[in-house]
Amino acid sequence: MREKPGMLRTVGELGFFVLRVVVVLALVSVALAMSYAIMRSQMMSMRLQANNDRGNQARQVALTGLSAGLRSIRLSSWGGVGSSPWPRRRLNPCPPRGR
Repeated sequence: MREKPGMLRTVGELGFFVLRVVVVLALVSVALAMSYAIMRSQMMSMRLQANNDRGNQARQVALTGLSAGLRSIRLSSWGGVGSSPWPRRRLNPCPPRGR
């Protein structure tokens, strides 16, 4: 019987082949795990930066509103704070359904 090229001849060669396949698969799985961990870390970093930017924008908006309020108080046309109570609520804010 003629041997085909690439065929394994002994049980030892088969075991060595299986060992090489297992080592390669282990290296691929470690590489995938490391890339996933790095990607997850980068996403968390991006989320923290976006949250920080949002907080800075909210602070800037609050300061702008405060500045506008103080500017309107300083004007001579400002009449002061009224003493009337807040508008009263209706007892039943939702109209009846049906009919």
